[in-house]
Amino acid sequence: ITDESLREMIKLEVNLIIDSVVTDIVNARVEEALANFVMPKHTHNYEEIENNDYKPFIAGIEENVPSILVSHNIVKSIDSEYPASLSKKVNNELRNKLNYTGIIMTDDLAMDAVKEYVSNNTSATLAVNAGNDMIITSDFLTMKNEVLNSVEEGKIQEETIDKAVTRVIAWKYYSGLFDMNKED
Repeated sequence: ITDESLREMIKLEVNLIIDSVVTDIVNARVEEALANFVMPKHTHNYEEIENNDYKPFIAGIEENVPSILVSHNIVKSIDSEYPASLSKKVNNELRNKLNYTGIIMTDDLAMDAVKEYVSNNTSATLAVNAGNDMIITSDFLTMKNEVLNSVEEGKIQEETIDKAVTRVIAWKYYSGLFDMNKED
């Protein structure tokens, strides 16, 4: 067996494991997110990301995983300016390249990993405008007020919020979180 054929066998086995795990999670109706899109190997060139790092996400998308969490890693071959959680380019990869229609959420925007890329507490505004549907934060009131103010000031379009809310409500509905037979 050559080194190249061994590498190909390992890749095939890894892909089978990924497919199996994602299928089992979906079949068990576990409402989990595929975490840390793109994988933390952020120095890969774009072709390496397409051929390797995207595989678990493609498998999850094919199995209709309901959400993907984008990390704060800089993925230089996609966007060298912003972390994935604040990057329109990364969200465009998910929506347009990988045809993902589910929920995209950030990692905690109050983390130090984000602070060096934003000024004047604008991380929530950048995240929403990047295309994230949900913001994870340990500083809820600050982020909530920032989003509300940004909508009022025209920095975030209401249509952007409407699209995100529609996806989140659909996710909750299809997850069985709304009891339509319940009388209020």
